[in-house]
Amino acid sequence: MDTNIFIAAGFRQSNGAARIFDMVHDGKLKFIWNGEIRNEIVGTINKIPGFPGEKFLRLFRKENEFKGKTFPEKYTLVSDPSDRKFIALAKEVKAILITNDDHLLSKRLDLQAKIMSSKEFIIFFSNTNNG
Repeated sequence: MDTNIFIAAGFRQSNGAARIFDMVHDGKLKFIWNGEIRNEIVGTINKIPGFPGEKFLRLFRKENEFKGKTFPEKYTLVSDPSDRKFIALAKEVKAILITNDDHLLSKRLDLQAKIMSSKEFIIFFSNTNNG
């Protein structure tokens, strides 16, 4: 999950991002992360006054930490260098990157990656787990 998903979930308890966090909390989904991603997310949410950061920091479960190499430098198609780490991790672990960033969503075909918005992921998850 991209940093913007954390922020969206923190500000609105009823949106798709918040539902995704509930699924991770309930063990229906795994949130795979690495140190670089955790540093960005924690650094960002700690700067937001009143943000319920503690609630989200519990999702960084040690057993879901990826410690291998991810090679973000390979993803120059992503215009924002700070977002390359997210696609690099998703590709390395063969996971879906959930983001609401238009620039990442617009490159999903070029990157040949599973990238979905939070709304798209909720629909995908509902369809694959209900029949």
